[in-house]
Amino acid sequence: MIESIYIHVPFCLERCAYCNFYSGESLAHLGEYPALLVEEMRLQREGSPLGPVATLYFGGGTPSLLGVGGVGRVIEGVARLVGLSNGAEVTVEVNPAAGLDFGALASAGVNRVSIGVQALDDTLLRMLGRVHDSELALETVRSAVGAGLRVSGDLIYGFAGLTGELLARSVEVLTGEGVEHLSAYSLEISSMCEDAPAVEPSSQEVEQLHWESIIESAARAGLRQYEVSNFCLPGCESRHNVNYWEGGGYLGLGPGARGFDPGKGKFGTRYSTVEELASWSDAIESGKLPPCEAEVLAEDEALLERLFLAFRRVAPLKSHKILDGTSYSKVRLDGLFGELVDERDLERIGEDIFPTQKGLRRGDGLAVWAMERLES
Repeated sequence: MIESIYIHVPFCLERCAYCNFYSGESLAHLGEYPALLVEEMRLQREGSPLGPVATLYFGGGTPSLLGVGGVGRVIEGVARLVGLSNGAEVTVEVNPAAGLDFGALASAGVNRVSIGVQALDDTLLRMLGRVHDSELALETVRSAVGAGLRVSGDLIYGFAGLTGELLARSVEVLTGEGVEHLSAYSLEISSMCEDAPAVEPSSQEVEQLHWESIIESAARAGLRQYEVSNFCLPGCESRHNVNYWEGGGYLGLGPGARGFDPGKGKFGTRYSTVEELASWSDAIESGKLPPCEAEVLAEDEALLERLFLAFRRVAPLKSHKILDGTSYSKVRLDGLFGELVDERDLERIGEDIFPTQKGLRRGDGLAVWAMERLES
């Protein structure tokens, strides 16, 4: 049974240089978009094993551009067509520049927001191409916290001009304002960016110092690192993202959305909906599911993905779970874990094995390394 839904909103105020997600559609279509999403969900319900939704996530783009009314209509549609489980996590990504009534948003059924702060320095924000300043970002955080919402803040590191001291101060200020969760991502210039950005990636050495500064300052604020890029107070993990990392199923709605059905094929099927608003909406208005590409995962593809996810999380590495349903050798994988303990990419804590900080940074490479040896 699929209990998570991701909703993609391909509209934004201005494309950021580091954004690799499909967006940029005309804001003229915002008004009709919520009703189309609800209709797509009705069509999807006929062929998917959907249960009461435990996590609902509005991403983009800038989903806060839908406004309280648009977000509320989608939540109502989910509750009516599929159902919302008791205590469901409902998250909306927020650009501080979009402006929202957070009290009204909470009344509409949202209980968590992810705010794109990115930096708390106006010069750096201009370099990143953001259309808000640091004070507006903090006002947005305060308003959301004041409305009783759980708040996550995004930060970007690994670019020239940023220092470890600025990052540490940003973490201190945000957590002091009531932010319970932080996501920190290294800058990557998007291939979709048409104009040359004013920001440049820093050296690998400086990026490493930035990352260490975030880890240390988050720990001082009481935030636990539970994934390579994510930190939270105890019990404040993003349940929606944890479902991704544990290989759970999720339904994707909207053009450019991605989903995963673990019940289709031995190792599940991934799909991605067409990245074109017109084609997507035309299909739905005709009573048909929108065009999408589907990939039935083979055994090796599923295992490599499980390894990627396992090495990214601050959680015990369980070889029997990673290999579940595959023909690969548990003895061999346990042996590889032992080699990585010797190299200090992993560490033994009691009876369990966890990635070290070194291993987390090298997680993708370690996954490929392990896969190559499992297949040899």
